[in-house]
Amino acid sequence: MTAATTELTPAVRAYLRRATWGLPRERQQEVWDELEEHLLTRAAQLQACGAAPPEALARALAELGSPTRVSAGMTGVYLMPKLILMAGADAVALSAALYALAGGNDGNVITLPVLTNRPITPSCVRGTAPISYNVTIVSRRAGITCYTFNDPKVYEGAYLSLSSIKKAVAAQGGNVTTLSSGTIRLNLTTKSKPNQIDLPSNFTVKGEKYYFAAAIASSFYRNQSNSVKFQGYQPPVIVSDNLKLQFGDSTQPEIGPAFYRGVALELLRYVLHGDAQGSEFSGSIFSIYPADAGVHKLKTTLKTSEVAMLVIRREGQNYDLDVAPVDAAGQITFKSSQKRLAFVSDPDQLSLVYPDGRTPALLVRVTNIPLGNLKSGIFVPAKTTSDAPN
Repeated sequence: MTAATTELTPAVRAYLRRATWGLPRERQQEVWDELEEHLLTRAAQLQACGAAPPEALARALAELGSPTRVSAGMTGVYLMPKLILMAGADAVALSAALYALAGGNDGNVITLPVLTNRPITPSCVRGTAPISYNVTIVSRRAGITCYTFNDPKVYEGAYLSLSSIKKAVAAQGGNVTTLSSGTIRLNLTTKSKPNQIDLPSNFTVKGEKYYFAAAIASSFYRNQSNSVKFQGYQPPVIVSDNLKLQFGDSTQPEIGPAFYRGVALELLRYVLHGDAQGSEFSGSIFSIYPADAGVHKLKTTLKTSEVAMLVIRREGQNYDLDVAPVDAAGQITFKSSQKRLAFVSDPDQLSLVYPDGRTPALLVRVTNIPLGNLKSGIFVPAKTTSDAPN
């Protein structure tokens, strides 16, 4: 490890934890060490140029970029994903808040344009070079390897422009302040409580900064969890009282998968804890499955366009999640790392061990239910087991 006078803060450790989510367990420490070395080396260089240790570390983090983007890069190298990476816990920040901010009345729907692809830009790592046919090496210099992904799905997502965010915030009387490296600070009041949240930008297109569309919610959910709920899949909508905030339109089918995977961890926290705080929850989410992942088609009584989440617990506080809509026939199609499932009715049952080798799985309807009561959305289908085709 490179020597530096800067010590890792809790925020940096949280960043490293989010950036290594989704990796195989045997790779997590390796990538953690590489990222930590890169951060400390860069912070040391900035200190040599006169920056104070806290400022140096903050600038090094900003240069490295969003932990979700880093996680997407690392997961793409090691797992060769077929599905888009879901955003990490603290990246869940823009949706419910924006709807709370957006203003409007009497059922007014405010539509925010959503960009569904980010620019193809190189990801860089220090030390071990990526070992995968799914990447193209762009450069190797001074021990740093930069590469791009061959799979275009890695660059898919749901993103909002800064101008859209400002418009929604201003409608509620709040304001947006631009900080360093594209980070913005939202200042507003919901339920008579002042709220403030900082969001790092993910990329720039034609001079405009873009941010995760599932990015503004955590602190605002806590004040409005009894009234805020999700609706729809294509496009997703945030609803509270008489206000609705719609992300994109039905002509963009990519929005639903990217948006809901972005908020899945937050939804899981509500199921496990009844709120978004989840003070004891510090687990990891695995939402990218190999080519031989199990495909489960489940018949339900849910209405078309409802959205449900599949939850499987690995070990400790590590979970597999997938989110999918109900089709016209009342069927939901999930992907899972496990091919033989047994559906349970309580999160505590996810730790059960079945003698026939089945994995306990939880199904939760996540639309049209107040977030504060999301646990009431747990259901067990008429067929209580599922076997994915070989």
